[in-house]
Amino acid sequence: MKKFGAQVHYGDASRLALLKAAGTDKAAAFVLAIDDVEDSLKTAAVVRKHFPNVPVFARARNRKHAYLLMDLGVEYIVRETLYSSLKLTEDLLASLGFGAKEAKEAAEMFLEHDEARLKRDHEHHTDQERLYYIAKEGAEELKELFEREEKARKMVKGEQK
Repeated sequence: MKKFGAQVHYGDASRLALLKAAGTDKAAAFVLAIDDVEDSLKTAAVVRKHFPNVPVFARARNRKHAYLLMDLGVEYIVRETLYSSLKLTEDLLASLGFGAKEAKEAAEMFLEHDEARLKRDHEHHTDQERLYYIAKEGAEELKELFEREEKARKMVKGEQK
């Protein structure tokens, strides 16, 4: 990165001195893309505490990691495998005979539902029994959503009275 003119700071990103040296206090945003969950959370905590006005854009390894980042006040989170999984599902549906448009719409509908559930379920993420119940409930909601969508699609095509 230095070869391309970028300023580079090496070290533990959770160290306040390093964050200050890097100019985090003047940053328009802080990108958090640390692979190790513990290190990621440690860094997020330091940034949120010492630079509360700097928005944090974080990559989460999974849903649990996302919940922990949300606990720290991180609002913009991208889960690592979510979008590649959605693309794979979209391609699979298209190859199984769904139209490309329908497959894309199904993936988008799932994403919208899942993102809403992530935010809604966050408050219960430390209660495994409640989270299990909520997950089952969410799966049923999603099934009903897809069934309604399929029914509406058939009505539009004139397949159903």
